[in-house]
Amino acid sequence: MASEQQTHTGTTELATLSAVIFFGASVVATRFVVDETGAVTLAFLRFSIGTLCILSHAFVTRAGGVKRADMPATFALGALFFGIFPWLFSQSLLFIPASLGAIILATMPILTLIVAALVGSEALTRKKLLGTGLGFLGGSIAVAAPDTFSSIPLENLLLGALLMLATSLCGALYNVLSRSYLQRNNSVAFTALAMLSGTIFLLPFAAGAALTEGWPSVSWAGLMAILFLGTLGGGIGFFLWTWALQRTTPTRVAIFVAINPIAAIILAALFLGEPFQPVVAVGLAFVLIGILVVSLPGRS
Repeated sequence: MASEQQTHTGTTELATLSAVIFFGASVVATRFVVDETGAVTLAFLRFSIGTLCILSHAFVTRAGGVKRADMPATFALGALFFGIFPWLFSQSLLFIPASLGAIILATMPILTLIVAALVGSEALTRKKLLGTGLGFLGGSIAVAAPDTFSSIPLENLLLGALLMLATSLCGALYNVLSRSYLQRNNSVAFTALAMLSGTIFLLPFAAGAALTEGWPSVSWAGLMAILFLGTLGGGIGFFLWTWALQRTTPTRVAIFVAINPIAAIILAALFLGEPFQPVVAVGLAFVLIGILVVSLPGRS
């Protein structure tokens, strides 16, 4: 029985880790293409493709539906996480580098723990506080090299940071509030309906941007970035995320977001030419320790 539980936990954490790696790469892909598309158009394209991926999976697997009583909440949560979240995310990366955006997004585990404690869905334990704190510290160390962002105007840094912090809060609210609905509905159907809701939410804004600014001209490399954002960074990544939320606590899922800055920094250095510092390895060590602290079972 214990072996089955460990296997189940390991599978959940593998799914979460895969999703977070995809999300870390999504920070870089978004930073790469958002200047070509604009924030709202990119968010709409990303989740249009993601919705098609999830709906295709739901059709093939003949996934069940969402309870009628839960549909209003599913639509609202979908608009929050698949509408407002990606819009704020894309908008923030117009002002700040991918690496800085990822570290601010790594506040999500802390915000998730606070929201979960406020609504009474999860206990605020010392182990969770320590683990999430270590994870955030590790991400902070990774981008703490001097002069890394000295060339960016202060107003851009502040605006981009505030937008990304708001993004992180949207993610924390979704992590906590969606779990009860995920536990009593099929995760594929819930994700598909929520992602469709977010796409519908973004549609009028994307249409307005197209009418006023014209449809963006995107390079082939930009098209590949959008395709990645819609598939691995969209439908597949968010399905893995919600699948994990259905099977464990929000904080144990959200703590993996601390890996985001590490993945984003490495990929940003490789593909965007952003500076890479050896101190990233130190930050990664703190992140991994934080994940272990939160993930490993405590004493009975």
